[in-house]
Amino acid sequence: HLGVISLTWIDCSIIALYMVITLGLGLYFTKRGTANVVEYFVAGRKLTSRLAGTSIVATSIAADTPLPIARIVRTQGFQGNWYWWCGVMGFMLCMFFFAPLWQRSRLLTDVEFIEIRYAGKPAAILRLFQALYLAILANGITMGWVILGMQKISVETFGWSKELAIPLLVGVSFIYTVMSGLWGVVVTDLFQFALAMFGSISLMVYVLIAAGGPTGLSEKVLAALRSVDTSPLSSPVASADRIFSFLPDFSGGELAIFTFLFFILVQWWGGGQGGGFLAQRLFAVENERHSVLALLWFTIAHFVLRTWPWIVVGLGSLIYFTDLPDPELAYPKMMIK
Repeated sequence: HLGVISLTWIDCSIIALYMVITLGLGLYFTKRGTANVVEYFVAGRKLTSRLAGTSIVATSIAADTPLPIARIVRTQGFQGNWYWWCGVMGFMLCMFFFAPLWQRSRLLTDVEFIEIRYAGKPAAILRLFQALYLAILANGITMGWVILGMQKISVETFGWSKELAIPLLVGVSFIYTVMSGLWGVVVTDLFQFALAMFGSISLMVYVLIAAGGPTGLSEKVLAALRSVDTSPLSSPVASADRIFSFLPDFSGGELAIFTFLFFILVQWWGGGQGGGFLAQRLFAVENERHSVLALLWFTIAHFVLRTWPWIVVGLGSLIYFTDLPDPELAYPKMMIK
């Protein structure tokens, strides 16, 4: 059984240094970000494609993101990722069609588009409704599961109480975000994305070395799954014959086929136009070319670069923690291991 890590002064210093750098970067841009409304909301429309694209992919990563990816791999195998892999088609649509239009619109926020598309008092009411709906309900739900993921990592890894972790981490983010506007957010995104990728790739390398490379990892994962074929588990795991399958198991009949077709033909429509934090970065780039390149970099980083370390760690967790009551604890437990 692995307990929480006993933090030494070096560990605490690293955590404190991360907090100071993040807060310092955000506060450094406070004067520039609050110079006027355009600087605050769209960074003066001066972002490059690399900075904007990195900010988009960094914003789409939170403390909770590696946890469900590891859970999906453990419980469904590779094929479970079609739930979000199908989104690549929507982002390609956004890249070539909607991204230049978002940049050309010269908006400050995406809800402002409603009063351009429609007219009169009904458009203003619809804009108000969407702003309240997104800010209070949609983002409230999203922040709920993000904070829950952060709580699981903090409690499982460091032994922090949720009464400490949530106010501290949310408070730091709130301060530099509100005070510096988009400039502070984008710059801290760059720092946090680089650090997050360094950490996740390092953990993947440790897992692969411990398992004896990719071949050793696959052999040990299969051996672990075969050993539990007849054992009752607290949560389900993928079968040995499906764990490495990219295509879904269509033996379930028409429902399995229709579900897969829904993923790849329908589900991505909802996000194909972009919006929210993605559109906010596109409003802030210099020109239409930068908007396309920003989405290109984001799509590559989102679907090719960032998730494979999490998938490898999720696979490795089956070797060491085959039976977990909460499969989303696999990732923080592998961090401790």
